[in-house]
Amino acid sequence: DTYAILLGALAQQGYFRHDSKPIEGYPLSPGPQFFDQMVTEMADDLLEINNASVGILREAFAKGYPENFKNEEEVDLNDEMPLSDNRAGVNEFVLSRVLVNETTAICPRTGTKLSLLKLDKDQRVRVHDTLLDMAAIQYEEFRAKLAARYKKKMQEIENSDFAVRELARFSKWLDDREGEPFTAIVDGPNVAYFGSGNVNYRQVELVVEELEKMNENPLVTMPQKYVAEKFNVGVGFTQILKEEDLAIMNRLLESGKMYIVPAKCLDDYYWMLASVSEQKKSSAGVDIHVPPSNSEQRFPGLRPMLITCDQMRDHKLELLEPRLFRRWYSSFIVNYNISCVANGEFEVCNTNGDLDGEEQEKQVEFFPADFFSREIQG
Repeated sequence: DTYAILLGALAQQGYFRHDSKPIEGYPLSPGPQFFDQMVTEMADDLLEINNASVGILREAFAKGYPENFKNEEEVDLNDEMPLSDNRAGVNEFVLSRVLVNETTAICPRTGTKLSLLKLDKDQRVRVHDTLLDMAAIQYEEFRAKLAARYKKKMQEIENSDFAVRELARFSKWLDDREGEPFTAIVDGPNVAYFGSGNVNYRQVELVVEELEKMNENPLVTMPQKYVAEKFNVGVGFTQILKEEDLAIMNRLLESGKMYIVPAKCLDDYYWMLASVSEQKKSSAGVDIHVPPSNSEQRFPGLRPMLITCDQMRDHKLELLEPRLFRRWYSSFIVNYNISCVANGEFEVCNTNGDLDGEEQEKQVEFFPADFFSREIQG
């Protein structure tokens, strides 16, 4: 609330007006540019403004700019600010709650188009290098658990350099491979396990097929454990893949649409790292991001999209500071849902893949990442 109180005090005195008198002892001239500077500094420290701060600002600006609030009722700090879509006049000071158009990213009050604030090159390198560090730490913890469980000496288990080398190898592979750049990375086990306690490769195939219909070039990351014919899916439970699952898995591997994450390595780091890869050879330096209103009707935004329903609770505090993490997460993560169709109606799929004894037809729905940033910007 500190920024809200400071901005409010300045607003009440009219220091953001075009015709404001200079502030005694302050080097910068008052006026709209002064307001821009204050809000820019605030944006460096705050992710968002809470309702209490909005109330403070609204009351202060109503007093400092009464001509802009003459048609409004007296401000009640306990009330949520109503939505407004009335276009502002020339030089009108706007303090409004709006619903930004999800297709155009345009503010209805000011006509301003919001931008997508992306990670810069240094921040992308930081994500890349941090993931390598996290891989080393995770693998070292894994080694300690193995040593304790099986009474092995730590020297008998590969050290943490193994995980770092393998993740770095994946990074290099993305940079060196030829062909079309990947525009969607699929969190394989997340999709395969969706709605079930078993691995279902048909679901992975459906997601890949749907992405290809959307003119995307997908890559599935899958732990080595799940490319075996049988594996444990829980304590005391073993899954044996059906012939159909094995056939799908082999098709994905043979077509180069699946990358196998080595045993004992955390697959999350692989699809996360792919988001900051330049894919140097395949992209040839060309921007692969998709603009709004593109002719192919693709989801606008950054590429590669990350297809997962992982909430990232285990990684977000380690990967980036809160502002940059939210910027990365909101612009890359594409959530999905897999529903089943019965008699033309969508229903939640059951674990057996059938409904009333009949085979279910599954449908995939994607929820696009943001193509404009939902944070303070100017």
